[in-house]
Amino acid sequence: SATKCVMMSRAMNTRTLLAGVAAGVAMFFWGAFSHMVLPLGDFGIQSLPDEAAVTSVLKDKVKSPGLYFYPFTKDQSKMDQLMKERPRGILTFTSNDTPFNLGASLGVQCMNDVLCGLLLAWLMGMAASSLTSLGSKLMFAVGISLVGTVGYLGAFCNWYGFSAAYALANGFDSAIAACVGAFVIAKIAK
Repeated sequence: SATKCVMMSRAMNTRTLLAGVAAGVAMFFWGAFSHMVLPLGDFGIQSLPDEAAVTSVLKDKVKSPGLYFYPFTKDQSKMDQLMKERPRGILTFTSNDTPFNLGASLGVQCMNDVLCGLLLAWLMGMAASSLTSLGSKLMFAVGISLVGTVGYLGAFCNWYGFSAAYALANGFDSAIAACVGAFVIAKIAK
């Protein structure tokens, strides 16, 4: 009957929603493990030489938090010359005047991972008729993670000098997180 179909649809949507949330939580715990136990969070990242002096200059010269690219000008004819003459890079900056709260940051990270789990569950649901085995579901999730990784980090390696080690480690970490999420979704949203 039509009522039974609507009830089944709601149950499936609820099951998919729960699977997405559970996948996100599982992905969060994978991220904690990969960054705190495994060295994946440190690949390609270096400490600043003479960090105290560099951060002192940053604190003195950079007055507001944000994302900074250098050298920077909107005049493309000057930009080409600046890129040849000066070092280039990208800097995220937050002053020590902005309080840091580890618990709040972990909460935001967990919510981000839950959002990713929900998106993964939705995409897997959209492709469900093609994802007939656990292996196909895991490979689908890996493919999704690699599209994001290559699209995002590939551009950052090209334009901003991110290291290949950083990009590869993050790509591997994202692929494993996607597999963890897909596994959880496959088990819950049958």
